[in-house]
Amino acid sequence: PTIVGFNTKIVKDEIRAFPNPSSTKVNIISSKAFTSIEVFDVLGNKITTIKQSGNNYTLNVSEWKTGVYNAILYNNGIIGNCKIIVNHWG
Repeated sequence: PTIVGFNTKIVKDEIRAFPNPSSTKVNIISSKAFTSIEVFDVLGNKITTIKQSGNNYTLNVSEWKTGVYNAILYNNGIIGNCKIIVNHWG
């Protein structure tokens, strides 16, 4: 497995996650097409893998625990990552 830190910028492609923080849904938009997304918590536990081709995806985070997550986007290798903050405290 590839380990990517939260502050690691792998490539110069723009990846945005919004709204961030969120308690329901987070939209991920990339300037480069991706084929899958993996999301990890701060301890490195894989939360989900999404097989989805395109430049955007909406994650349902409503059942995730409050915390910080790292989304890694792939297309024949890693194209980038972004931090997602889930906050259910209002």
